[in-house]
Amino acid sequence: MNVGLLETLKNEKKRRARRKKLNLVSEEDNRAQLFHSSRVRATLTYKAEKEAIVTAEKAEKEAKKAQATKNKKRKEEEAQEKAL
Repeated sequence: MNVGLLETLKNEKKRRARRKKLNLVSEEDNRAQLFHSSRVRATLTYKAEKEAIVTAEKAEKEAKKAQATKNKKRKEEEAQEKAL
């Protein structure tokens, strides 16, 4: 796969993530909203923690996938040795 394409897609995803609203009120509102800086920081912290959890879950899933591939390869080698 094209490495440049993957990098461009990752950059685009990051760029779009910056545009998302924090939605501090949990409702749609088109008017100007003013919030205390501590509330904004708390929301940003929550968002970062949530993203960290998702990233950790993806890493764990990839590790399990790699381990399963490794186990499959080992079992195939053992089966070949028994066949000889």
